[in-house]
Amino acid sequence: MTATSDRLIVIGGGSRYRSLVKAISTFATREVEVKALQEWVAKGAAVQAAAVLRRCSPEQVASEWATADPGAKNLIEPDNKVDVQVLREAYISARGEG
Repeated sequence: MTATSDRLIVIGGGSRYRSLVKAISTFATREVEVKALQEWVAKGAAVQAAAVLRRCSPEQVASEWATADPGAKNLIEPDNKVDVQVLREAYISARGEG
């Protein structure tokens, strides 16, 4: 998960679960963007491996393999009806920190 301005971007297998992404959005009180391409990590590993085999930079391989951003923007908004402070306090209590 990475932050860009005030939006989070979620990639990978967990991003397939709308309820999980909604929970992230709500707990972070930020909009979450889910990218359509699910295999970002695998693609990154393949780029790095190809760069090693070809003895060039990962940037060069990524540039050659580049396609338009496949992620049609799928934006998830936080649920403003949830009292996030209560959630945070419950989490802290469950961890035995409060």
